[in-house]
Amino acid sequence: MQHNIFAPNIQMPKFKPIVAGYEDCKRGHSYGPAVRHQWLIHYVVSGIGYFKIRGKQYTLSGGSLFVIPPYVEIFYVADEDEPWSYIWIGFDVEGELPCKLEDTFYLPKAKAVFDAIKTSETLTSSQAAFLTGRLWDLFAILLEAGPQKNNLAETIHDMIHSEYAYGITISEIAQALNVNRSYLSVAFKEKYGVAPKQYLLEHRMKMAASLLQRGNKVKVAATSVGYADAFVFSKAFKKYYGISPAQYAKRYR
Repeated sequence: MQHNIFAPNIQMPKFKPIVAGYEDCKRGHSYGPAVRHQWLIHYVVSGIGYFKIRGKQYTLSGGSLFVIPPYVEIFYVADEDEPWSYIWIGFDVEGELPCKLEDTFYLPKAKAVFDAIKTSETLTSSQAAFLTGRLWDLFAILLEAGPQKNNLAETIHDMIHSEYAYGITISEIAQALNVNRSYLSVAFKEKYGVAPKQYLLEHRMKMAASLLQRGNKVKVAATSVGYADAFVFSKAFKKYYGISPAQYAKRYR
């Protein structure tokens, strides 16, 4: 059976790749303050670094991208303990970009695109065409993901709310997202004002309190919010609310 796929009739911009490269940075290696004359997108492969733009500083790690627009002052520097490695591509564009680019993105799916960009140094006559194709690959991922899905902090937030009942830990979230634990914590706290470990605890305690108010037993509440051990749960609950779960439940009987 034949299946036809129809592309929407949308006017697309024209990309002109200018430069691409990669670097394993030394400790404290920095660039800027400076401006560029074209768009540049860096993908952080590993390590940690810091990106400053428009008065804001971002802490970035593997799976993150940072964007340098034309004629905007920027500064970036590698971490002293875990210096980053990154791959970049620079380009001009005729017309508007296919989607809005934030200062930074968390987009691990883009790794395959930048790995391919890295291999372009072996090409000669086809290099410009190849890099243009990779730019479209990148923007296709960005368009498909949408702005909400590109935000690491929001992804962590969603994982906490969907997985808290299964005993998930912040270390497991970091491992699932392939992100450095300390970087994950910084990214989450920048957006929500609290460390992810504390947020996970608070969410569990609030959900447990709701279950106790509804008449559920302490052991049921403990299991339902991700605690295999009711004693450990009771200890955490009392530390958070100041009274034991049993005493808390009594108030609502």
